[in-house]
Amino acid sequence: MTELKGRSRSNIVRSRDAAYADAAERVRFQASFAEKLLNALMIANGGAIIGLFTFLGNLIGKQGSPIHVSVVPIWAAFVCFVLGLAFTLAAHIMAFLSQQMFYFQAMEEAERFDRAIVMDEPQMDRSAEIAHNSSGKRHYARGMAMAGVGIILFVAGCASALLGLLPT
Repeated sequence: MTELKGRSRSNIVRSRDAAYADAAERVRFQASFAEKLLNALMIANGGAIIGLFTFLGNLIGKQGSPIHVSVVPIWAAFVCFVLGLAFTLAAHIMAFLSQQMFYFQAMEEAERFDRAIVMDEPQMDRSAEIAHNSSGKRHYARGMAMAGVGIILFVAGCASALLGLLPT
């Protein structure tokens, strides 16, 4: 077994400490994703559903209203908004899972540095880190796609609602 030189050992200690700090930061990212993503997309799609119900309720309550409602586009708008909510929730879950995988990667890196310190030699096996990183990237890509679909559904729901309220 070859001994690590003092300089290499201190570099490993610094790298390990940086990996632990990165892991702690990933946990904060998880909470941040949960708040921001849910708030933005849930309010957009959920607010649209509530707004459309309110508008239709007020419209139906007025006799002789100049606006006539086409039922099919209005129901299509509701479907788009509800599906947008579902995709938003799924995107939120993917964001959380991606950060969890990146956290696992950072912890594997820190543990690799710990093993190097204890064994007094560099540890070269990074297979667990690479696997967690790949999984995190896949969850991230899926989450971004789902968030994009949620936004598209919101825009489609708005267009459908407008179409349902245009004069025939």
